[in-house]
Amino acid sequence: GEPGIGYLAWIILPILAVIIGFLLIRGRIGQGEPASISRQYRAMLELLSKAGVVRPHALTPHEFLLLVEERSGNIYGQVREITEKFVEATYAGRSLTPVELEGVDSLLDEIKELVVKKGSFLGSLRIFVGSFLRDLMPRRLT
Repeated sequence: GEPGIGYLAWIILPILAVIIGFLLIRGRIGQGEPASISRQYRAMLELLSKAGVVRPHALTPHEFLLLVEERSGNIYGQVREITEKFVEATYAGRSLTPVELEGVDSLLDEIKELVVKKGSFLGSLRIFVGSFLRDLMPRRLT
């Protein structure tokens, strides 16, 4: 006759168990919001953009880092470290340890502190980036 509910349960439950187990192993369930280098990198970009330094979408992380380096000031080292960890995790697939993620949080705190203290550096960086982007735009002949 017709397959009963018990028969379907024997098929569906093992499949669900495998899916849930896979998700648990990957860390998607049960940890709340785990630290993420992607989230930390976005937080760094947000800090910089609040200070007027916006990463154009066309620039890779390393190209943006070069812009920051040209006007380095006190935050280049922190931005470089976060960028390197982001690139390793995103493009090389390397998982960061909890200690490394905590280190990135500390670097973000340092950037936050320096952004507040060094408004003049970031103001000059904003002017530089703005002039750089204007130089990329085609000029009209008059």
